[in-house]
Amino acid sequence: MKKLLLATLLMSSSAFADNSALTAEFTAGYIPMQDVKLKVLGTSSATLENAGYFFRAALNDGKFRAFGSMQQVEGDTCGGTCISHEVTETRGGLAFTALDNGQLKLVPRVEYVTLEVTVNGDGGDTNGVALGGDATVTLAPNLNIFGGASYVKLDDYKGPELILGATLKTEVVNFVVEGRHVKLKDSANDLEFTSNELKLGLQKSFDF
Repeated sequence: MKKLLLATLLMSSSAFADNSALTAEFTAGYIPMQDVKLKVLGTSSATLENAGYFFRAALNDGKFRAFGSMQQVEGDTCGGTCISHEVTETRGGLAFTALDNGQLKLVPRVEYVTLEVTVNGDGGDTNGVALGGDATVTLAPNLNIFGGASYVKLDDYKGPELILGATLKTEVVNFVVEGRHVKLKDSANDLEFTSNELKLGLQKSFDF
């Protein structure tokens, strides 16, 4: 995670070289629900129910944005026997504002992603990229809704990622609610990873 955030900050230094006004944005919160389905296509599947936390940081000059994030969830699933499981995800990337007319903002982005799934202490990670974009609609001066779509490729896994959420702004802190759906397939090995999750967070920005 430290290496990923460091790389993001190094990339941001060149992107923001000609801009003096920057906004630092921090978001942290709770993931009350993440349902992960691991499936061997045509044979068996397992559903893992997790909960955990997430953290995001970003630098924004109004046009370019450098960002990094980390989230970790865990849980226990008991049937005949109990298994413990953990899912950790880290990201770092760059984005730019393609359109911002005060009501609608469109932001393409590219990210480097690492996803690690551990079951009973055993597991491994996959690495790759996500290419996509986000749209934000201003419904009121203190209320935004946002959505995003990405194509994700992590080693042999690939598939879509969809995000939908809202931000309620106050003078002290912003409140964020976000839902996400990810479905990745490894067709060569008949494997599938599906995740549905809910995030609840607090967001704070600083201008300098």
